[in-house]
Amino acid sequence: MREVSIVSKASNAVLALSRAFYGKRLSKQQYDTLLACRNTNEIASCLRVGTEYANVLAESKLSDFPPRTLEDLVQKFRFSRFGALCRYELAIGDEFYKYFIIKTEIEQILRCTLLMFSKKTQSYLLQVHPFVDKHLSIDLFALGRADSFEEIAQTLDKTNYGKLYRRCLENPMKSYLTFEIAFNTYFEQEFRKLVKKCGSKGERDAVTEVAARSLDCKKLSAFWRALKYYPQNIAALVSALSTPGGVTMLSESTLKKLAECRNVEDFMSILKKTPYRSASNNESDLEKELAVFLHSFCKKEIRFSSYPPVVMLCYLLLSQDETINLVRIIEGCKYGVPAQEIRKNLIGIDD
Repeated sequence: MREVSIVSKASNAVLALSRAFYGKRLSKQQYDTLLACRNTNEIASCLRVGTEYANVLAESKLSDFPPRTLEDLVQKFRFSRFGALCRYELAIGDEFYKYFIIKTEIEQILRCTLLMFSKKTQSYLLQVHPFVDKHLSIDLFALGRADSFEEIAQTLDKTNYGKLYRRCLENPMKSYLTFEIAFNTYFEQEFRKLVKKCGSKGERDAVTEVAARSLDCKKLSAFWRALKYYPQNIAALVSALSTPGGVTMLSESTLKKLAECRNVEDFMSILKKTPYRSASNNESDLEKELAVFLHSFCKKEIRFSSYPPVVMLCYLLLSQDETINLVRIIEGCKYGVPAQEIRKNLIGIDD
């Protein structure tokens, strides 16, 4: 009975803490203030006043905040929130927290790979932060020093990602999408293992739905992007869409129809008959619409779900939107993008 009581208290702590963290998100007024800033030092000053980022900025003991440094501190803040939630990992099946670890590792591997394709590897080193590095199983600093795909593979050889990366590398038609598809498929496999550690069937189903919607949005975005800009990569995407046992809200017949699409118009027509129909109204920017769809879904679930893993997962996805918003504001400010243009690409700022 005592063990059940401890787990129950931990469960309540995850629910309460996730909702409390979400409740302290940036407000519309704070976003308006940030968008009015003329440089990154002004952005840092705004974040120091009345926001949850104040401590991480103060701890840096910096008086000057170049764009990449400020972005790293924003990422550090998000990771510190995850660390706080993991103190109560008993409530999430003891290992479900690995969802976020694996997700972060894959994001970093794919980011480094994308920059290698675009020959901007030095940009990756500027993104590395020791706080993040010590929580992961991959060596981000070694990854950041890599000057070739072979060197990236060497840094991953002793990790769970080594063989997968080398299989992608051996593909004679490899592109960034080759790696994105392979690693997202791997993530789905690992997720299925982790979700089994959740408690009741209802809890497992609810967590799976959140993850399925998140993964579907990624796949649909990638497919739309390929149809629009990289039609030569369609064959690889078709294979990914039709992988049996995938974590998805789409039926087999719908997946088959999507896989047969060879232009954006047909793709959007089918999308209108799926759970993601509300994102199909803007053909010119489907990725933004899907991000808005997922944000709205998570916002509802974090408020009404009674399952700790669901609430935690929704918070992590919502906090990622805030991090992306801040990075877009910082980058927009750096390059002199008008505030109204930056605003168009922000997610959930009117919540």
